[in-house]
Amino acid sequence: MSATLSVGVSYGKIYLFHLAFGFVFFLFILGYLPNLKCSKPSVYHKMMPLMVCWFTLSIIWSWDRWASLLYVLYILVGVGIVFIAVNYSKNLGQQEKMFGAIVSVFIIELVACLLECTGHFRLPISPYSIYSPYFGREMGVDTSIEESILATYWNLPCGFEWNPNNLAAKMLIALPFFLFLKNSWWRWCGLLSVLLVVVFTGSRGAVIASLVVLSLYFIIYVKLNHLLLLYSLLGATVSLCVARFLDFHFLTEAILGLLAYVSWDSINHSDSIGLRQQLILNGFRSLKSTYGLGIGGGADLKMQQIYNNTYYGNHADNLILSMHNFWVELLVNGGAIFFLLFVVWYLMMIHKLHYISKHSYDNRLQYFASSSCLALIGFSLAAISASSVIYFFPMWLLFGFSIATINNYLRMEAK
Repeated sequence: MSATLSVGVSYGKIYLFHLAFGFVFFLFILGYLPNLKCSKPSVYHKMMPLMVCWFTLSIIWSWDRWASLLYVLYILVGVGIVFIAVNYSKNLGQQEKMFGAIVSVFIIELVACLLECTGHFRLPISPYSIYSPYFGREMGVDTSIEESILATYWNLPCGFEWNPNNLAAKMLIALPFFLFLKNSWWRWCGLLSVLLVVVFTGSRGAVIASLVVLSLYFIIYVKLNHLLLLYSLLGATVSLCVARFLDFHFLTEAILGLLAYVSWDSINHSDSIGLRQQLILNGFRSLKSTYGLGIGGGADLKMQQIYNNTYYGNHADNLILSMHNFWVELLVNGGAIFFLLFVVWYLMMIHKLHYISKHSYDNRLQYFASSSCLALIGFSLAAISASSVIYFFPMWLLFGFSIATINNYLRMEAK
């Protein structure tokens, strides 16, 4: 539950999660948590220790050894989340209880996000809240800027994630779990709420990812004819536009932004697309200089400082360092070999979950597998928008939940 809360209950850099995680780790060391040592019928969890070992090894050739050490600590926390989720879901009953706890926290966050979208409510931990300094954080916006510009921040939802792009990625993970609900009332309320929050975050990548997830849902799981699929996509698009009070401009921006992102016709630092292209270009140049080995975990920040050409809006006091693309970050930091292994592992997990969703006779497993399958696909696209997700707890929770689903399927098949 504390992993779902993320920054929601925190002071400065100390989260409720850190206290809970430290307590669990302490009990494990003392031998009070034997459940963490249960057998695992699949091999998907083995990517986690491999990830830790590789990035620990990368400290040797890292461009910034201190940053790489910190990166390894981030990964260790994420791997801890995965193993706790896997080992405390050693049967479907336990997995359902864990899922129920996660859902209860998420529903609270979703309601808070909807209220934030109105512009009349703001969680005190939000970067756009005047109360955030009381929680050991600085406001994420300069209140002295022009009032018309400042007004655009007041209905940006952040939920428990501090950052709108991270919140959008979290919503993409949640979207399929509403799509596959049997209860139509909860399904439609959840879907519309999640889509509305995604739109209000302003994350163009998440908007596109939402449409992709909805498309795959109809193509793979509903199997409607193409005309009905078209009507469904149009309905989703209209819903997104209604969420912006009949303003179609944001959807046009999302599509044009995607085309600009992949076209590479020119790099214009005055907008976020051009800045992201420059960040990626710097990363590819650095990767090439290491002959594909990678520059070391977390060293991408040092690398951007060396290039010193990623100033947002060409402002000398606004140097952007985070890669803003998880997949490129993984490639540049971890190198080509590890990146390939991770992508193959990710795709194999998607394939296995899809297989389970089609072949399992248990309705609960079908629901968990189909939802997790599309959640992994949606997150893979949403992770392109976030600055970095290596310390994004919902990602690790999704990995753990997906592996637990595969394990429980294999356990049932073995009986």
